[in-house]
Amino acid sequence: MKDQGVAKHVVVGHLFESRHAALIEMTNSLSGKLRNHFILKIAEACLEKYPIRMSDYSSSRDEVGKGTPLKITIREDLYPRMFSRYKDLPHGIRSTVMMNLLNRHAELMAGAPEIVEDAVRVLDAASLDSSVKRTEMEVAGGSETTTIQAPPVPIDILPVEQPNPRPETSAAVPTAAAAIEEEDPLIGLESGL
Repeated sequence: MKDQGVAKHVVVGHLFESRHAALIEMTNSLSGKLRNHFILKIAEACLEKYPIRMSDYSSSRDEVGKGTPLKITIREDLYPRMFSRYKDLPHGIRSTVMMNLLNRHAELMAGAPEIVEDAVRVLDAASLDSSVKRTEMEVAGGSETTTIQAPPVPIDILPVEQPNPRPETSAAVPTAAAAIEEEDPLIGLESGL
């Protein structure tokens, strides 16, 4: 579906109290466009770390046509990851998969909001950086050559542990069997098989 040159998909699905309690609670607390934006912003941010799983494809024939209706519009320019995932899903199961995925992200927001807030902050920083680069390219392509820069956004990045460099002296290298025995936490336990 296209509207003013912007590709979008309208997802119409049903939420069931037995399976979508977190998403029902979230939708009841928000209204209209705010609900659409809030739910999709969370999903867009969490999609890379918490992608579609096989369990998202499950549905019950007893629930067809019942439940609370939910209509979400996924625009390609605002939510490119969600738009791409939705478009890649097979017809006939798209709504079910999206409702289950959105519910998992709503559960994550209810249970561990700090994880979702960190993911949204990283997504916003990445989109801000991309918009600054796009603006620089547009300005450079025109008659002006000034660069527009936004103030830097602080991002808390966990330090990456670097491997220790090899020692210059030749030390005794442990055998592979000894290294495996040291790393295996199940050594010495009976497996019962």
